Amino acid sequence: MMEIASDDPIIVRAIGMDDRKLAVFRLAFRMYTKTKYQLAESGQSYSLVIADLDTNSEQEVILFGKEHPNIPLLAVSSDIHKLAGFEFYLKKPMRMETLFPVLTRMKNLGTHADVAMKNNGTRENIVVDTHATHAGIVADIHEERSRDTSHGNAPLHQKFNNGNQKPIEYFSMEEGLLGTLNTAVRDGTVIGIGKNGRLLWSVDSKAGIVKTVLSEDLECRELADIGGLASLGNMYFTGGERVFQRSLSSFLWMFSYYYANGRLPSSIKATTKLKLTKWPNLTRLKEIPESVRLSAFFSRSAASPAIAMRILNIQQDTLCNYIAAANMIGVLDYKQDDIEHSVAGGDHEEMAVQGAPETVEPTPQRSFLGRLLAKISGI
Repeated sequence: MMEIASDDPIIVRAIGMDDRKLAVFRLAFRMYTKTKYQLAESGQSYSLVIADLDTNSEQEVILFGKEHPNIPLLAVSSDIHKLAGFEFYLKKPMRMETLFPVLTRMKNLGTHADVAMKNNGTRENIVVDTHATHAGIVADIHEERSRDTSHGNAPLHQKFNNGNQKPIEYFSMEEGLLGTLNTAVRDGTVIGIGKNGRLLWSVDSKAGIVKTVLSEDLECRELADIGGLASLGNMYFTGGERVFQRSLSSFLWMFSYYYANGRLPSSIKATTKLKLTKWPNLTRLKEIPESVRLSAFFSRSAASPAIAMRILNIQQDTLCNYIAAANMIGVLDYKQDDIEHSVAGGDHEEMAVQGAPETVEPTPQRSFLGRLLAKISGI
């Protein structure tokens, strides 16, 4: 992170903002006198980032996180569920009274690793600590739903094997076609996969490539009917057909996504704490539903599927399929006996997360500056 002299302005990069929003931030920075903030111009170095998640900026945020892991990022959105997994966040409509205290905390960070030591584990400080981060998001979700109960969404405690959710189903990584594929990957052998005796994929795990006669669209159609596929043994394409080449990881990602079909691997339970060891390379892997939000969530701190579903308000099948895909390509870290003891099991119990505040702090009253900017921008 670049060093900042005391008299120099703090340069802030904006992601996902149009000219109107940029103009509002420039005005706010000029009117705020305690610290000098300035929006970054093209090519200018910066030390902080503000990203609007309500625009199509997910890929840019992903790339930024990979390339600049030590530069603090403030995520803003009108949907509290999109903010899960971020160290610093504000829900729209933003207040200048809360924006600048957060920017102050961000600029005082040396690196992301210092966050847990510099904050005291409370919701007020917007921390990295696993339980406190989850607690802050959960508290905000409770607060939002207490203000508006007319949307008809199921209560938090009815998610994941409670209420109207279907029972959790599991599949074995060592049985059936997936087991055969896993064995071939471990042994570094070639395996052919096809339908009705026709070879569709030749998986060469030693070379790290998969050859197929299917285009991407046709490949997804065939994988969607994965029950009709079978192992054809050690088979290669001999020529005469147009063959496409995929990376092994991209094929395993999609194969396990469809194979899961809303189920979890048998080694992962609803209460098993999961964490990504690294981001899936979403620029090279085919996009699957909610992969950006789930990758951000599980990369920040360990959490169980049950907690992830409650916090992100995500469909059970979508979550299970993502977990299966991430597990298959080896980016998911977990221990079978490392479970989330705070997940409620009863149909009539509310989710209990360690460290969750019992009450939500009152919203500070807007200053003249805040009211003025709100009228101008609506943010």
